[in-house]
Amino acid sequence: MQAGSASGPAEAPAATEDGRRCSCGREQEKACSQGVAVAGIMSVQLVFATYQMLGKEVLDSGVSPVAFALVRELCSCVVFLLASVLLVPWQGWPQSKHFLRFLMCGASMFGNVFLMLLGLSLTSPSMVALLQPTQPVFASILAVALAQEDMTVRKALGVLLCVSGGMGAALAAHGRGDASVGIAVILAQCLSGANYVVQQRPLVQQGYSPIIVSGTSYTIQERAC
Repeated sequence: MQAGSASGPAEAPAATEDGRRCSCGREQEKACSQGVAVAGIMSVQLVFATYQMLGKEVLDSGVSPVAFALVRELCSCVVFLLASVLLVPWQGWPQSKHFLRFLMCGASMFGNVFLMLLGLSLTSPSMVALLQPTQPVFASILAVALAQEDMTVRKALGVLLCVSGGMGAALAAHGRGDASVGIAVILAQCLSGANYVVQQRPLVQQGYSPIIVSGTSYTIQERAC
């Protein structure tokens, strides 16, 4: 009894120290993952901004938005098809029971790409970029409406700041009048992009690879073009 009671207090601090180390390790891993996610999102937005400027130049040269979208999606389909064949086993390819979900993703992707190009032909790249913050706003609203997420005070405040900042900057930079049609088109594009994000989440949760989800969506949208 004396030996047991003597060893108990000695083991307790060691167990507590191990628990603290595990907790610190998990917090560091979480912080690292969040940092990688933020860096990834920022790099994507940088690519999108470059694409918007290049796309505006192409459209100003007389190229049809439909033709531009078709070429873009054909190239994307080839890349994703090769990646799917090389990296994803056949068991991970789309199943018929998830056809409607993939169809909604493809339709949303089509709206995202085509409406952006149409909006670029009606307005400027800076207008398109300034309105892109409305995408997470629409995504949050759709996710809450579809019971995928809960609306919190922090999220609601973020939504309010995003939409007010983007719309205020866009109107201050371009005013009203002729830009109103372009703004409406770009807002529809942002809604389509947000719906794609929301619709693809259940597919990823079902175990589908992001390569398969994106590749199938691009293929469906290419058929729509």
